[in-house]
Amino acid sequence: LTDPHKEHLDRAISEHLGEYLTTLQERTRTENYPRTVNRELTRVFRECAVVRLRDLSANKIQTLLNGWKVKAVSKNRTRSYLFT
Repeated sequence: LTDPHKEHLDRAISEHLGEYLTTLQERTRTENYPRTVNRELTRVFRECAVVRLRDLSANKIQTLLNGWKVKAVSKNRTRSYLFT
């Protein structure tokens, strides 16, 4: 038996992120949102040591998020969250 998802699981996470950001930029009216998504996902992948899609797991993400403190911030009527 072969894994039908092997090709995708073995690709670099940066390639998946790049494709996602391209799609996001095409469908979003603002430039800020794709940049924010890129910054936040890049940080998560770096801190969870995710190099390939295969490296990504719910457990890694949950462990990371459990260690973050969340503070809600409002600026110009836009709600965002800062994670430290």
